[in-house]
Amino acid sequence: MTATDSPDSHAGPEPPGAAISRAVVAAQVTRNKAHAQQLDLYAEMHTLCERDHQARRAAGVSRFNPTPADETGIEMGGVLGVSEYRVKLDLHLRERLVEWFPLMWQRCQAGRLDVARARIFVEAAEQLADEADIPLFAASLEAYFDKYDDPDADLCTLTYDRLSRAARYRRMKFTQKSPDTTFAEAFKKRQVWLRIEDNGIAALGTTGAAHELQACDYRLTLIAKKRCEDPDDDRTLAQMRADTFVDLLLGRLTVGATDADLEDDVTPDGEDPADTFEAHEVGAFARPIINLTVPVTTVMGVSDEPGMLGGEPIPADLARLIAADKNATWYRLLTDPAGDFVDLSTTSYSPTAPIWRHVTARDQLCVWPGCRRPAARTEKDHRVPYPDGPTSIINLDDLCKPHHRAKHTLGYQVRREPNGDYVITTPRGTSLRSRPAEQPCDEDPAA
Repeated sequence: MTATDSPDSHAGPEPPGAAISRAVVAAQVTRNKAHAQQLDLYAEMHTLCERDHQARRAAGVSRFNPTPADETGIEMGGVLGVSEYRVKLDLHLRERLVEWFPLMWQRCQAGRLDVARARIFVEAAEQLADEADIPLFAASLEAYFDKYDDPDADLCTLTYDRLSRAARYRRMKFTQKSPDTTFAEAFKKRQVWLRIEDNGIAALGTTGAAHELQACDYRLTLIAKKRCEDPDDDRTLAQMRADTFVDLLLGRLTVGATDADLEDDVTPDGEDPADTFEAHEVGAFARPIINLTVPVTTVMGVSDEPGMLGGEPIPADLARLIAADKNATWYRLLTDPAGDFVDLSTTSYSPTAPIWRHVTARDQLCVWPGCRRPAARTEKDHRVPYPDGPTSIINLDDLCKPHHRAKHTLGYQVRREPNGDYVITTPRGTSLRSRPAEQPCDEDPAA
């Protein structure tokens, strides 16, 4: 057959949509391969960390000897600028895929399956009561793939929902962990989280036992409804719920009425439950450590330069609102003509209040690369150990407790460069770097 007789010679040019579709598939396959390779590299780093961990144990080091998983999270999280927790989750996922679902992991390495969909199978397997059932569960999923997946296709196109349903259906054929066991494991992971959003707004949430949080939500609504009965208050119920949550937590409001009193709209003494509400001008439980750094011209209303609240930017109108609080205490932090903080020092190990404020305002967050913990909740670490190094703002850094311990782990080297960069070299030779926090200032963005 000659070239002119090729079956494709009369097909004409490929439609542009088909070419784009092939390119999209190829890009997704490359992305899937890269993600799997990244997790394989996490595992290689974990092996190195395990080696160093064992070496420290053999040397008798016990106080500052992080686990291999923690150290992998510290190193890889710092390199990528991502959460250490995220790294450890991915490391755990790869370990389970390799052990329980080796064929699924091979699909990930080949780029046919993305890690997110492979996670479905691990999460389902972790719900089985008997680990001995996992090979059977994995085999049933492989039978599903044999029937519904096209092995000749570059990419597995079984949707997330289909794979999730298939995994749940097959999981139910085996004995599940009891609800109590599942709850106990989940309850150990309860936490409170804070997320700073745009325009000076933030979100505060918590996880916990469902019945207790439902009770909290119900009581919050009862109290807010009673407060909304005030004819001089025009806040909506949603706004009142949010304000009541903050007021209760900060101690600006105490409520003596029970839920039953609020439901019946009368106390056992025949009084209005609102009579048990007591407002406090200053939060009874609030510790006044809210660090706002802002140009004085903004406070004066001369400019609208934004400020920094705990390392997060906030608009000028919110900064002025905080400044107008009569209970706020302001400190002027001394700077030199270049805008750098003037050094303060003390002969004691613990920093004085002015030094503490200076270091907290300067760093804003834990200085470890990638860490987001606010400086107000960190420890003040002596860069040059005390008493060889002074307790001064030049020699102190904000480090959260986990990273403070990591810094003192055998083999870590830390330095602060003249430009303020904080540089860590790990025992395995990785260099992690964080830049100094930006400070608010009066300047023309176009200059």
